[in-house]
Amino acid sequence: MPHVLSLMRKVLCVDWDRRALRLVVARVGQGVVSLEDAHSHPVPDDIDVDDPVAMGGLLARMLRWHGWRYRRVIVDVARDKAVINRLTLPPTPLDELAAAVQFQAMRELPFPLEQAAIDYVVTARNSDGLATEVMLAAMRREALTRLRETCRVAGLTPTRIGLRPYANLVSVRRLPGLAEQRVLFVDVGPAMTEIDVICGGVLTFSRAANVTVPPHAAVDGALADGAAAEAAHAARETAVRDLEVEITRTLQAYRAT
Repeated sequence: MPHVLSLMRKVLCVDWDRRALRLVVARVGQGVVSLEDAHSHPVPDDIDVDDPVAMGGLLARMLRWHGWRYRRVIVDVARDKAVINRLTLPPTPLDELAAAVQFQAMRELPFPLEQAAIDYVVTARNSDGLATEVMLAAMRREALTRLRETCRVAGLTPTRIGLRPYANLVSVRRLPGLAEQRVLFVDVGPAMTEIDVICGGVLTFSRAANVTVPPHAAVDGALADGAAAEAAHAARETAVRDLEVEITRTLQAYRAT
């Protein structure tokens, strides 16, 4: 065990939305991931999370507050910042796969291919080992540049930029008994909820739903007023109903595939 631990390295992972900045430190190596530290910090109302200077500055302040001196980072990209589509291909050998995916992507993406950074993973092969299906992921290059600039302002260099649905997939794979099951994964955010379907350890469907979830408020002087408390309760009830509708729509869309 001491030998294994000596080969493990610490990695910093960051993820954020408009309400919270999340920081995770893990030890990785020898096929083992061990959680070292994790924190979630509120994002002040005057911080624009899409402004690299403002968001990068906040990230730098939080790193200093924890006394961390990391220079490299792994970053998650939220589902609503990316296009994720399942593409069916004619049986395609590996050396022709990139060109085939690019050709299909030209027809599938809602923005020009030259403006996109794309990646893909093979999700199905035929009996001859030729790829017949891939999961395509793409995001606008300007969004990718903005994310890298945010890290630069914070004094960090991204070693890997991944999609949050795939982080969810890794989480499910590590849960006992779920790796080969069909799993509905719902990640509720303040303005966007990510809904993934994972089947047999493979991400088979993913979408983002625009649902605003009001922040939790303690019962203080502001909510002591009956009208204010009733309004807050109604807002939460509306958010729950909207989430139920979006989850149902996701399941219907998944079944249609």
